[in-house]
Amino acid sequence: AGQLQNGDRTKAWVIAGQPGRAFAAVTMGLVLLPDDLDLLTDRALVLVGLGRSAEALGDLDRVLALDPRRVE
Repeated sequence: AGQLQNGDRTKAWVIAGQPGRAFAAVTMGLVLLPDDLDLLTDRALVLVGLGRSAEALGDLDRVLALDPRRVE
């Protein structure tokens, strides 16, 4: 208890106006869990915020490849 999960850290950095740190946090999580759909989705959202839409689409394509029913 008391520790932030990776997704929580990502959101905290975004709220703090630090999208670069959010990207680093979520990417670190993906090193450990490369097929985690939530982390891939979070990173796509961060990438859009960084103006890196093409990379975001790559992450979202991967999400759909892993789970075609996921349409959030």
